[in-house]
Amino acid sequence: MREKTRAAGAVDLFALARGCYGVLLICVPQRMVGVCTRHPASPRALRVIRVLGARHLIQALLSRPSAPELEAGCAVDTAHAASMFGLGLASRALRKPALADACVATGMATFGLLTARRLRG
Repeated sequence: MREKTRAAGAVDLFALARGCYGVLLICVPQRMVGVCTRHPASPRALRVIRVLGARHLIQALLSRPSAPELEAGCAVDTAHAASMFGLGLASRALRKPALADACVATGMATFGLLTARRLRG
């Protein structure tokens, strides 16, 4: 039981981190891209980044410490990571930010999967 309580606390902390990440993507997308590249993002790319930030924020607000919800979030993060790896391969100009975002999404998916297993016991 103690393990499940710790896992639930980790989910809450992780949801807070995801929400902060989403807010940063919405509010300062150019700066977030600037972490990976010196080239400014196009207006279209900035819109996409804001949409992705909104998705992270919504996912954070909906996060609950339950295995089924974490597994669903893991599926969303895995699909996002796959799309970003694909974008990184297809676009030289967007390679660095796409691959960086793919790594973040992979980490989030991994956290969700491992924590869901802990909650299932």
